[in-house]
Amino acid sequence: MTKSVNWKPVLEKFEKRLSDLKARVLSFGGQLTLINSVLNSLPLYFFSLFRAPPSVLHKLECARRIELDNLGINFTKAFKKEIGNGKDTRFWLDSWLIDTPLCERFSRLFRLDPVPNTSVQDRLMRSGEICSGSWNWVREPRGRTDAELNELMRLLQDFSTNNSGDDRWRWSLGANETVAHAIFQCQNEVWNRVYDWFGLSRVTLNLSNAFLGRTSIQSTEEGARVWQAVEWTCDYLIWKNRNKKVFKNSSWNPPVALNEIQIKSFEWISKRCKTLEIDWHSWLTNPKKFIM
Repeated sequence: MTKSVNWKPVLEKFEKRLSDLKARVLSFGGQLTLINSVLNSLPLYFFSLFRAPPSVLHKLECARRIELDNLGINFTKAFKKEIGNGKDTRFWLDSWLIDTPLCERFSRLFRLDPVPNTSVQDRLMRSGEICSGSWNWVREPRGRTDAELNELMRLLQDFSTNNSGDDRWRWSLGANETVAHAIFQCQNEVWNRVYDWFGLSRVTLNLSNAFLGRTSIQSTEEGARVWQAVEWTCDYLIWKNRNKKVFKNSSWNPPVALNEIQIKSFEWISKRCKTLEIDWHSWLTNPKKFIM
């Protein structure tokens, strides 16, 4: 099983499972589950018995990225590895030192490494808190390749790790971004439009209060549930469209956001609140009467 040709039946099985007609009618979550099942679970038996050649691992990774790209997901942009011992992170093929895999930024160097699937642990030398490279080139870098090596070495000098624990994936929300920041502060204009739509004064929103349905608005018990449904609709749509921005690079402007919130909140409330008589025109023009 050391030759790539011996792995051809395995690769063909992956392709058959992923190209199954039934897979194309699954939901987004269903397709994502299928991809992970095929590309993570199926090879478990073979990998437990045989060591796959780098070319086979590369083909499997390409298959994963193609299928994820078809779903509009670019995990190399959305996720980054946090390095512990470096054992489970691929030096060239995973995003860990910068926001993209090193094989894309340093393509000439990547072609000189005889082990393209090598780990961070194998390529990183640590002396105290200082990191440097442990190389095994097929030939010495020169010219533009040498310039790439110098740039890579500068990046490694600024890199630090505690050299303990397992590596783990981290969602690249941003260094200081939290869920509360993503939902409230980043979408401040959307919330302003929602409050203006209801004719209410804007209040400072708190994440726990929003999800628990607590509100400072004086209203009836039924009105409080209506406003809670509106807040939850905002939270849901803001988070959903933020994921679209991260994974699909799509935009969501405040006027469109308000329109979606109005439609979705009306659908949820009119279907679930059986004691409330609500019509679309009143919901658009005077929603405040439903919460007071």
